[in-house]
Amino acid sequence: AYEQSNEENNGGWKQYQKDKTIFDSIIDENNNDNNKLKIEYNLSKTMFLKEYYSRYVPVVVSPTTETGHKSSIVSNTKWIHKKIWGKKSFIKHYGHLKTTISQLPYGNTYGEASKQVTLKDYIRKYMGKDFISMIPSTPKDNSEGVTAPNYIFDGGYIWHSTFNHIIRTPSFLSNLMNRPELKQFALGTRGSGAQPHFHQQAWNMLIYGRKRWYFKKPPTGTFHSETSLSFFNKFLNDAGNRNKNKNDNNDNDEYYEHIQTRGEIIYIPELYSHATLNLDDSIGVAMAFA
Repeated sequence: AYEQSNEENNGGWKQYQKDKTIFDSIIDENNNDNNKLKIEYNLSKTMFLKEYYSRYVPVVVSPTTETGHKSSIVSNTKWIHKKIWGKKSFIKHYGHLKTTISQLPYGNTYGEASKQVTLKDYIRKYMGKDFISMIPSTPKDNSEGVTAPNYIFDGGYIWHSTFNHIIRTPSFLSNLMNRPELKQFALGTRGSGAQPHFHQQAWNMLIYGRKRWYFKKPPTGTFHSETSLSFFNKFLNDAGNRNKNKNDNNDNDEYYEHIQTRGEIIYIPELYSHATLNLDDSIGVAMAFA
């Protein structure tokens, strides 16, 4: 059985042991880091603009330096440590809020079933359940029988109506925010996530949990309505596909991966295809901007 680990450091949201399944760790059979997303531990605004923003390169910005000290670049993100994000407090203060759930973010846009629920009802029905463990062990085509859970990916209402006075833009991005933006709030159980897709540039911050990411640069990235769980199940069970870019040196197959943890900020360049899969009960925010 898949064992639950200590939840005290995850605000009461359910955590799972790491490295227990192929979903929970990035395994490179050739011991090569080329497909892992770059992590910056002490990134300046100038360096971000020069090395990543101007070159359309995704990056992970760590909340700590390599020596474990707090990084100055994310000095204005203390809000993620507020008690309101803990499960009990979150349900008490925000459980009454209504939002739309679907197996895909904005599922009704793709003809997928969606419905309105309160945050409290979603948490009680879905959070704390391991939908990855429910995947059949021998599906015929690695997708048959894969049932993805519903996911909350709210396109602005919850942030604007409730969290606008709490959430702050990371300091290294602050001078880019005087432009049209879409503020998003995400809440999902293990096995939920976003299918491969692309859009304008964005930043994504994880408040609690772990989230697996897959990136493909334009123009080779994809955009489709397959659920995140189905996509990652097929991708991770195909070892040959995971390492094709290193074995064949084929730019069309080049991809990047990362497992995001609490406090990490991921910058996603415009039109960079990406998919996500929640590995723990996860709560986070994102902002897409022109």
